[in-house]
Amino acid sequence: MKVRGIERQSPDNLARIRQKLAALPSDSARVNALIDLAAAAGKDNLKLALTFLDDARNIVSKRAVKYPGLLSISSELLRHWLR
Repeated sequence: MKVRGIERQSPDNLARIRQKLAALPSDSARVNALIDLAAAAGKDNLKLALTFLDDARNIVSKRAVKYPGLLSISSELLRHWLR
């Protein structure tokens, strides 16, 4: 997914970004794209970066219901990444 210039994106463009994410072939691809988007937004737009990470967490959380330990691991990984 193209992420150039994402740090200047406004939250108004989230709908278009979410449409592109929905078109990706798998949850794994969506999570990877969301992490890339969060990294591109970086410290210039922390609120947008956290929105992308929260969306990624929601995808992982849905899948983690089947694997109880996975949710705590994914939460810990996100916290570590934000440091």
